[in-house]
Amino acid sequence: MLINCTECKNEISNKAKKCPQCGAPIPGWVDRLSDKSLSIIGLLVIGVFLFGLIWNFFLKSEIEISDEKIHYSLISDRYITFTAKNSGPKETYKYHIRIGDEILDRIFSQKYCEGTFVMKRDEERQMKIKCPDLNFTFTNYSVVVN
Repeated sequence: MLINCTECKNEISNKAKKCPQCGAPIPGWVDRLSDKSLSIIGLLVIGVFLFGLIWNFFLKSEIEISDEKIHYSLISDRYITFTAKNSGPKETYKYHIRIGDEILDRIFSQKYCEGTFVMKRDEERQMKIKCPDLNFTFTNYSVVVN
């Protein structure tokens, strides 16, 4: 493809490093973009950055789980309690329990006590999940909320 030299206006190849006529350096591809193209690219970059900020501060759902406790009874009153705090917008969350003494056991174990709950923005609540499927063969567990 032929382009015009910025100094002598002679037609030269766009692959040349300098003009064979006057020796002027050939501008890079960014320098050859029109002002309109550069403006559009700049607006796109700013738009993506602003979207990222808005997502991070206003739309991203964040739930924090703390104070996990498991409660056993000899017969059937088995449940797990935890505190959930939502710092994102109102959302419905799904939860389940994974059990096992080792982390890999919990990752690959089946899901117990599945359910959902709704939390509003900046709400903190103590959750009590009835879980009659729990047994006494494990000491560690994970509450998974997504």
